[in-house]
Amino acid sequence: IHVNLIKFRRIIIDFQFLAAGKSRRMDFAWSDDEENDEALMEISAQLEENEVHSTQPDCSILPEDYHTSHFVCTGKDVPASSFHSVSFVQNNDLSFLTAGKKINLQEYSLFNICASEEVFLEENLLKTLFLMAKTTALELKCGKKLPRAVSESNFNKRMHITTLLHYTRSFFNVISREELQKNLKLLESIIEAEDSIPSTNILPTIHSNPSSTTHHFFHGCLEWRWLILTILTQDYRANAQETDFRECQSWEKLLNSLSLFIFDLLKISLNTFNGLKLSEILTESPFHCVCVKEVWFLIISLLETFKEKITFWEIFSSCLSSLISGSEKFSHLRPSPNKCENPHIFTIWILLHIVKLQEIPRGILKDTPPNVDLLDKTVKSFFAEDPSELEARVAIRLTASLILNNWPCAIDVIVQFWEYFHKKINTNFYIPSDGMSSLLVPNDSAMSYIKAAKQSLDIPLDSLPPTQTSYSTFCHSIAHFLHKFSQTDFMRNFQKVTGRIFIKFTTKKWQSMNETGIHNLTSLLVILTTMGDEKIIERVESICLLIPLPELAASRQLAASKSLVALLILAFRQSRPSQYPGKLVSKLNLTNTDTQTPQGVLKVFAHGMCDIFAESESFDHEEHILVAPWVRQYLKSCPENDKEFLLNHLNRTLMRIQGIIARGDEGRNLQELLRAFFLHILPYVKDEYETNEGTLWLPELTGNLCLAASGQNGLPRIEDLFSSFMEMNCKNPKSLFTLFSMVATSDKVSVLNPGLLIHHWIRCMIFCSSAASEDLRMATEAIAALPELQEVCAINREEFLASREPFYAFLFGIGQKYEQLENPRDKMALSNKFHNYVKSFGKWAMQGLSTPDGANNVYRTIAVIVLHCSHIIYVPMKINCFMRLLMAEFMLPASLLLGKTQSVHIVRAMMKIFPVFLEGIAKLDYKGDQYLTRAISNMILHWTPHFKTTTNASMAAKPFVKCLTSKEPEMGNFVIEKFCEGFFPQTPRKGATSNTSLAINVLKEIFVQSSSTLGVYESLLEIVCLPLMDHVLMSDDFAPSKKLILDLLEFIFKGEVYRGQAKFRLIVVRGLKELTTNKLSFQTSAYFLFMLKMAKVNPMAVRDVLPHLKEQIVEVEFRRGSGRDARLRQQLNSLEDAVAKEL
Repeated sequence: IHVNLIKFRRIIIDFQFLAAGKSRRMDFAWSDDEENDEALMEISAQLEENEVHSTQPDCSILPEDYHTSHFVCTGKDVPASSFHSVSFVQNNDLSFLTAGKKINLQEYSLFNICASEEVFLEENLLKTLFLMAKTTALELKCGKKLPRAVSESNFNKRMHITTLLHYTRSFFNVISREELQKNLKLLESIIEAEDSIPSTNILPTIHSNPSSTTHHFFHGCLEWRWLILTILTQDYRANAQETDFRECQSWEKLLNSLSLFIFDLLKISLNTFNGLKLSEILTESPFHCVCVKEVWFLIISLLETFKEKITFWEIFSSCLSSLISGSEKFSHLRPSPNKCENPHIFTIWILLHIVKLQEIPRGILKDTPPNVDLLDKTVKSFFAEDPSELEARVAIRLTASLILNNWPCAIDVIVQFWEYFHKKINTNFYIPSDGMSSLLVPNDSAMSYIKAAKQSLDIPLDSLPPTQTSYSTFCHSIAHFLHKFSQTDFMRNFQKVTGRIFIKFTTKKWQSMNETGIHNLTSLLVILTTMGDEKIIERVESICLLIPLPELAASRQLAASKSLVALLILAFRQSRPSQYPGKLVSKLNLTNTDTQTPQGVLKVFAHGMCDIFAESESFDHEEHILVAPWVRQYLKSCPENDKEFLLNHLNRTLMRIQGIIARGDEGRNLQELLRAFFLHILPYVKDEYETNEGTLWLPELTGNLCLAASGQNGLPRIEDLFSSFMEMNCKNPKSLFTLFSMVATSDKVSVLNPGLLIHHWIRCMIFCSSAASEDLRMATEAIAALPELQEVCAINREEFLASREPFYAFLFGIGQKYEQLENPRDKMALSNKFHNYVKSFGKWAMQGLSTPDGANNVYRTIAVIVLHCSHIIYVPMKINCFMRLLMAEFMLPASLLLGKTQSVHIVRAMMKIFPVFLEGIAKLDYKGDQYLTRAISNMILHWTPHFKTTTNASMAAKPFVKCLTSKEPEMGNFVIEKFCEGFFPQTPRKGATSNTSLAINVLKEIFVQSSSTLGVYESLLEIVCLPLMDHVLMSDDFAPSKKLILDLLEFIFKGEVYRGQAKFRLIVVRGLKELTTNKLSFQTSAYFLFMLKMAKVNPMAVRDVLPHLKEQIVEVEFRRGSGRDARLRQQLNSLEDAVAKEL
């Protein structure tokens, strides 16, 4: 009957499953049905046999305030997950080990049997409860309610079993050991079966429906197996007090149950692992949920109570080995094979997360030695199989996190990583999913390596991006290790790692590395130097000094130089004694001497030096070592933008040095740095100062060099250095302005000679236009404050500063001062001072003549100086006076006297200042001084041909017209007189030169432009009339100039101005009379030929001269003593006839 009933129930169950469209195996793989026949028969019989005991009402629904320890799953395990308030850990479930501790029975029934102590004393009732528990477990496992089962929730079903085990453990001492073992086996046969472990495909569905049988059977198994473990532990502890046989038997049972439970938990993690991508391992937990994590925590906690007998790691390692290798330890229980594509990563993964359990409050494993052997063995085996880059990334992240946060004593394992990476140092550790940008070497400067090393501490290992290469992660880990363990005993172990790193690198190794390899090694060495102790740093520096720069290709030299400079920066930043900077710079200088170092390498060193200077606060760490011959070599050949970058930094450094000196904090190293600047930077700056035309950094750097020149400790004097720069032929005048302003407005101005300041100020003003003079306003104010300025100038400070052109006001004032002086000695002293002010004028001015603006400024300055200070600058008895200098170099240069063509812009500048210059000369005795007279004549004779810059002769005539209309009319007349003497000589000539023709045209324009001023016109006519007529008279008949001058005379005589004033004809008549008196007796024929021509152009003037002519003929006849000269009379008659004919 019982067998038929069991078969009938099986048929009903199968039918129900088929109706639901599901397999009877449901979520779990059931074993063959026949295996459960005996259990079902026994359950059915026992249920009927014990049915009479169910005398109380149905109260199987658990109360809402149910608090017995159980798992309340909150879903997927995450780092922030915590155990629920009713969990085993929170309820301190391990307290069952405390002797005599019991729980209070709840007021409800278990499987319709009211719970009481008597139940656990009655073997049949207890067996019935366990049979019901097995039945309920089967219901949850298969997913359907068995016949005669009470209809209640899956949670309640699970809790009935959990509560039963709680009570069993509580009443352990009153239960027979044999009956207990039999009853536990009933439940173990279900929950310890292999098909109770969810597969990879089933695991994700456990949390999809928290009320499902799958969910509750999985969590029920965790609860029940844990509670059974605790009961077995009680059994072992009870038997430990009895015979050795019983103790051994109970220990074996407990150990087997523990091992199988750990094995199954590992298999759950393996199934989770197999369902993840490799990249997901870093963010996922091997614990399917927080409940699984709690079970691990409980098991480890339990095993720690047996640490004298066995440790958790022994069982864990054995189970893990069986799981991965498929050993036969559990083959009779777990015949199915366990597949794992990455067993090493799985091992490290599960190991890391188990060790992390000790971070939970009430931590575990704190007194248990770490399983370093397992980790070391796993890592070594992992790299022996040549993993892929992605596998290496995951493995190093997991291992480094484990060692850093939990097992610092396992730091030797890092050696295994280095053994792997140093063989692949020349690779970029790239995978296609990283993108093409990952192929680029990221650090473009030495400082970027240092920044990357510093930033590595700001990013936890767990927060690294997935694209971070395995090698970068390794370096990142090294940084964290050094930072965390530098002050601990583990640092000694870490030195083994660094020792292995250092031993791999020699000169040959550097030669074998490509650019990527050097970059990779530099990243590591910089981290070691940044975080390491002195021993590590010294070893790193010695390795870098082995780099054979000249033997490397250019790209490798550049990469290696970044490594060298990064360590150089760190050597100064860490403020420690080191021979590295000196050795490195010496090596660089030697290399640069023997072979030309590539610009890229020198650029890296230059930028590194700038970074060091920028970080230094007091320059007391021998920074002067860096400023060496290589700097000048680099500056000579680098591009302009690189040059500007370096010199701007050097300029800022000089300014900071001056600030330190001003505070009185200078020391020996600071003075050494200044000497290095003057030794290696100053020569280059001097070269650039003369040749560079538009650089902004140059004048500021020059000024700061001057201000730093103290004249002490081997440094030059500020006065000498300042003067040397100001006296240079600087191509860019603005450099002069900036330099002078910096020095004149600084606190160092008090140590300079006032006369020297005025001297250099004058030079600046020569090239300073009115617009640019604002740049020198501050400097001019400093000049105005000098007492010497008041001594040599007749204007006060306010007038001086209010002037639009302070320099011209200065010249005016000094000229006025000279006139006010009465004592010749005082005048001579002032003259000497002024000569000192302008002693280098010739050299200064020559520089400005190359440009139109410069030439205008130079000649304008000359004119103003002569206008206001002619008495001061001209010393007749002094052959090197300033006036003679101006004449020799500017007004009458040798090239002009030799007839060479002059620059157009110089000619135009000369035309502008010509009348002003002569106006200044007019204040001197120019008529009585042969030198001045000759100079004026030469100026007129040699400059006039150049004045014709266009075909329009009026431009060439302007300077002369201005002379005639200037404040010095006598000078104007003198100029025209010398003009005529130069171009219309009174000596016979065969013809006119091209200059004479030009002079005639110029003279004609002078008459035209002077016609509006009768006084000027009259003076002009009186001066030129006789020389022109004399020139015509003495010239040959076929000379071109004769006709040109006659045309000019005709133009004058027929002009309205001439005909409108009778006095103008009288001037001509006087000239003709003088000409008659002088020429009649010796040039008779030429005279009458000239007069015949004049009769045609001006017959009235000739008519007025005839009476005087007749008198002169009588006088000539008388002197000759030959009586009446028929020829003369005949020529006179011909002239009279010609006049009469024209009139």
